[in-house]
Amino acid sequence: WSNQDPTLYAAQGDAGTDYLNAAGEIIIETNYPKGKDFAQGLGAVKNEEGKWGFINDENEVVIELNYDGAWPHSTEGLAYVQKNNQCGFIDKSGVERIPLTYLDAYSFSEGLAMVKKAPGDFAFIDKHGKEIISDLDEVVTRQFKNGEAVVVRDGQQMTINQVGICIEGCAAEEPALEEENRRQKIDRLQTQASRLQEE
Repeated sequence: WSNQDPTLYAAQGDAGTDYLNAAGEIIIETNYPKGKDFAQGLGAVKNEEGKWGFINDENEVVIELNYDGAWPHSTEGLAYVQKNNQCGFIDKSGVERIPLTYLDAYSFSEGLAMVKKAPGDFAFIDKHGKEIISDLDEVVTRQFKNGEAVVVRDGQQMTINQVGICIEGCAAEEPALEEENRRQKIDRLQTQASRLQEE
């Protein structure tokens, strides 16, 4: 879910969720029945009533356990949370930065997060909640990686860049960049080959 490596790893202990460092040493022991890996100095934990919140590395509650679901904070400092079947994002102090108005969402990656506005209506938003890419039927990869994501738009599966332009698998009527990208790749390979020959 998160776009970064954990700082502490959640593991089932004798009394509840323990948090271990990379060497496998127990750093935090808790009584919470379930927890998720630490990120950005916080770990999501679930209490006996099934509510989620966040603790710090001193095992102190910093965001109250009143969510139906919670996931690690991304490098953007925002965590995806769920309450009453609505999703949004909170910061590390628990302030709701992007309102819980979505049917589903996913953690931020490369500055964008997937959100589901309605059945068959997906978008990518930035950390301010602004829609950067909209009118998607489905998001296949759910996150951007190396500037690309696989989505379905107008029934056509394609790869888009971070401004929503199709770069692979484009529909015929869409202003495709496929041929241009292909030429650029060929030019780049030819340039690299020429440099190798010169060496």
